[in-house]
Amino acid sequence: MEERQYRRTLAENEAGEFVGRSAEMDRLVALASGTGAAIVAGAPGVGITELLKQVYDRLFSERGDLIPFYFALNFSGETAEQTARRFLHQFLLQTVAFRRSDGGILNWFPDMCELAELAVPADGHWVDRLVSKFTTAHPECDDDSLIKTCLSGPIRAAASGARVFVLVDKAHAAAHSEAAARILQEIEAIYPSSGVPYVIAGRRRYAFDMLERERISIERLEFGDVARVAENLAARYRVRVNDETRDLVANQFGENIEFIRFMFQTAAEKNEQFDSFMQVEKIYAQEIFGGRIRRYYDALIESIAPDEALQKSIISHLDVA
Repeated sequence: MEERQYRRTLAENEAGEFVGRSAEMDRLVALASGTGAAIVAGAPGVGITELLKQVYDRLFSERGDLIPFYFALNFSGETAEQTARRFLHQFLLQTVAFRRSDGGILNWFPDMCELAELAVPADGHWVDRLVSKFTTAHPECDDDSLIKTCLSGPIRAAASGARVFVLVDKAHAAAHSEAAARILQEIEAIYPSSGVPYVIAGRRRYAFDMLERERISIERLEFGDVARVAENLAARYRVRVNDETRDLVANQFGENIEFIRFMFQTAAEKNEQFDSFMQVEKIYAQEIFGGRIRRYYDALIESIAPDEALQKSIISHLDVA
């Protein structure tokens, strides 16, 4: 709901700057109050991560008894065990920040023992048990048991009376990472019967069909909403635009909100203004050949084909007229 105001905690945009997704936000907030699950899927750059983080911030700001928990899978060299440990650490960190109504704690780097000390007394009993399992070596606890223990943190919290809403982002990482695929598989094995509401989100081309869940498709924003996004970014980065250049940026990138943000970030860093089409295309060329957009595509190709020869072959096919 674009006119709603709440403090930014994880999201990139202030609540009033987030446009065109009120229906999707309402569906996710409603889901948080139940015991169900949903798949959130859309094209790259349409703002799925920002949507989840806006939902997180809204629930965080409402100061109710529902703990929002956001976690993103990644494409790095993490093992499944390392990812599971990061999952539990982030869950406890976000729980402490929420219970203490202090979003600043999310920017701290406390270890597990410090998190146990920071936990409010009402959560102390289940937090202490989780931390103990996490930090104490048990000969009978193999990697598989440790992974399940870490991933079941929100379920154990719920069993002790805490209400949790789990938001798992970047599920498409599972297509390129065995560790991410393992974690996603375990989540889908553990959570359906837990009663804890949860969301799995990622790019629409990922094989979500194997997951029998309610599906929320994130479609391309209407042109007017994209133009509003461009105006908001222009104001944030103090880049001057006019109606024509605003519409050019909105039209050129369409559904990819992330690329629009890259354009304004780069313009601000170079002290450039978008007063003319020429200035917009100048920054666009810089982004394509050496900026954030190039790095985005470099990382994408690297994730698909780490071998340099194969990368060149892919690019040569894309260059066919």
